[in-house]
Amino acid sequence: MSLMFLCTSACGCYGAHELEQFSFVTILGVDKGSQRGLLATASIAPPRKLRGGNMSQGGGDWASFIVSVECDSLLDGLGRMTTMASRRITTAHTQVVILGEDLAREDAGIILDVFSRNLEFRQNTLVAVCKGSASEFIRNFRVPEETEPSNYLVKLIQSCNQELGICPFTSIYDFLVAYGTGQTEPWTPYLTLASSVEPVPEQTEEPDEEQKTGNEENAPESIIELAGSAVFKKEGLKMKMIGTLDPKETMAANILSGRFSRGFFDIVMPRVPERIATLVFQHRSVTRKTKIDGDRVSVTFKIRITASMEETTAREIQLSPGYHGEIVEAAEQTLEALLSKVFTKLTAMESDILGLGMTIRGHFRTWPEWKQFDWESKFRNTAADYDLKIFVFTSGYADSPPTPK
Repeated sequence: MSLMFLCTSACGCYGAHELEQFSFVTILGVDKGSQRGLLATASIAPPRKLRGGNMSQGGGDWASFIVSVECDSLLDGLGRMTTMASRRITTAHTQVVILGEDLAREDAGIILDVFSRNLEFRQNTLVAVCKGSASEFIRNFRVPEETEPSNYLVKLIQSCNQELGICPFTSIYDFLVAYGTGQTEPWTPYLTLASSVEPVPEQTEEPDEEQKTGNEENAPESIIELAGSAVFKKEGLKMKMIGTLDPKETMAANILSGRFSRGFFDIVMPRVPERIATLVFQHRSVTRKTKIDGDRVSVTFKIRITASMEETTAREIQLSPGYHGEIVEAAEQTLEALLSKVFTKLTAMESDILGLGMTIRGHFRTWPEWKQFDWESKFRNTAADYDLKIFVFTSGYADSPPTPK
């Protein structure tokens, strides 16, 4: 009996597929269709192949290609893509879904059903919005550092989130949670294309044909630029993109939400308003205390940040304890103004990407009480105060460089 069991298990699992039978959608773009409901665009990678070398010598590369299809649903789109490929198309390794801006503003929620029902679609797939068409975006950006475009895109979003704090890190799961509750709203990175080199100055004379050909061959490639974040709001059964935050506003929103790790912040130097200084925020602590007085909601953000001054254009100023205090005061005033601006902007858009409703929910003992309170109608008039302290633990030698001996 044991011998028979070993023989059957060595034959493999019933219904299993060999890796070579699949091609993997690593990036999936979704736009509004012209003939059908959706235009799905996929960056597809077959199993890894080696080019120009072996495993010991290096030279590995991915043979990726891009295909777009008009479809009625994402599963319909995958089926249509499979008719164009030699292997079955699968989303089991899709790392990023990019929504075209037109679709995102109309209803991004139409992509969520298949991610919640079909196990092949992973809920930890990242979501982003691009300016313009997702199809054009995927076809036109170049990868300067990675062999696989999806790895480059994920690392870009991750580094901008962790090192600069200028974008959110949002998965399909985060979208599903926001769609299923009235206590938070989703937001995503907002991407655009930029030239990888400075534009060439205009020529005074008409170039000859040889020069024209050379200029076309050396045309600058497009790389991805993180332009901030796209803000969403649930309206009925639809999840709509209703606006954007620029990178600095996104950093402020990350601080208010408690998801900020590290970032750069510019301030005007005290006494010399034509000069600036750059602080690096190293650590932060954020707590939120909410209060309900009838229909009025107020929140106090208690924020503690440590920072160091890494650069300044006012090197002639001599540092002193008094001047150090002025730098701290300028930093606190500048950051509080930015936080207040962003909170006002979010309440005007009625989008609770900060998840403040999660905190307000704790004031109610039962679900009927919470529903009767109607948080969505209260958020717009929520008042905010800021208990903010920044500890600039060093101003370095940026103000008073050492004298060589």
